[in-house]
Amino acid sequence: MKDALTIHRALLGWEAAHKIVRLPVALAHADELPKALALPADHCLVTRVYSCDPNPSPSPNPRLALELEPSLDLAPNPRLAPDPEPRLDLEPGLEPKPGLEPGLEPKPGLEPSLESESEPGRGRDSDSRPGRGLGYVRAHGSARILDRSRGGLGDGGRPGRAFLVGVIVAAGERPPLDVVRRAVGAEIVRPARPGVVNAVTEYAAGLVCPLLLPDDMPLLIDRRVVDGLPADDVVYTATGEASTALGIRGRTLYDLCGAKPADLFPSPSATTARANAQGPRHQVA
Repeated sequence: MKDALTIHRALLGWEAAHKIVRLPVALAHADELPKALALPADHCLVTRVYSCDPNPSPSPNPRLALELEPSLDLAPNPRLAPDPEPRLDLEPGLEPKPGLEPGLEPKPGLEPSLESESEPGRGRDSDSRPGRGLGYVRAHGSARILDRSRGGLGDGGRPGRAFLVGVIVAAGERPPLDVVRRAVGAEIVRPARPGVVNAVTEYAAGLVCPLLLPDDMPLLIDRRVVDGLPADDVVYTATGEASTALGIRGRTLYDLCGAKPADLFPSPSATTARANAQGPRHQVA
């Protein structure tokens, strides 16, 4: 799992000024950073992770169906006929055991098992790296294998595959799910399960840092965070650990994480305009 040391080494390689701060209290979630650091919430950033179901593939257009003229009779092609069922001729005395297909008898001492030799309880298809089991890849489509780039938001992803998206906001704020759904072009958006967050991001759920995330995992950032803070102001994020935080200039963090600015919250003027358009709920005498 990634931690403060992993982030520190990466930032040293990028020659980015930063500091790792040891917190006076342990965090249960990155939303507790303002209280632990005695800072305003807009100087503490939280990376929320959501699971997105892509839009279903469009149904075929019936107008594009191939129509054949009556005179064009398609004769069956003998070359495309299915092969006859293969037969296995056994020598006398080599009849198969009951319940097994011919030729599939296990050798002595090599009974079949679903567990790997390296680690009991893990199937052959499991990845030996921490948090990289292929069970989630096949069931949900891990962000590691999606053909999605951070610049390709809004296309809804590949049909039939779920994906994860990270959203950077100020501590304590949660963007509306419908806004996130429209931003990434998904059909359904929900908070990702902790186990999925751990496996895909390799950070502890609730303490995700916006750096070192999978390159093909879409990442959004609240536009107010980008426009509201001076470039030299320091912001703080989680490190994957409960006892540390990362301090880094906001502009540096934005440049390194490659997040796409998005309007995740309605502007105050738009909210006021909608309230005025609705009019009073009760008639004034």
